Amino acid sequence: MGDEFAPNNIHAYQLADFAETCGINKKLLSRQLTILANKVTELLTQNNFINQITQAKQFTNDDRQYMTKVKAHVLARARYLHSQSSEIRAMRV
Repeated sequence: MGDEFAPNNIHAYQLADFAETCGINKKLLSRQLTILANKVTELLTQNNFINQITQAKQFTNDDRQYMTKVKAHVLARARYLHSQSSEIRAMRV
């Protein structure tokens, strides 16, 4: 995003800069990011989500363990970006 390539270094400032670069209203980006982060969090915190998508025969126990790690990573990022979303509006870039 912009000059930042490491996902863990993307904060409200980088998101606000992205919005301005793309001509997107910062309030709109903030609102949409909140909605998306909430949906992702809701879906990933459902107890059966990973189990439901990995029950097919082709999934191994290693695949299931990997998907559990992916779930944890995506959930953490969604929660972090949600925490940053309210700050986007006030950022001056």
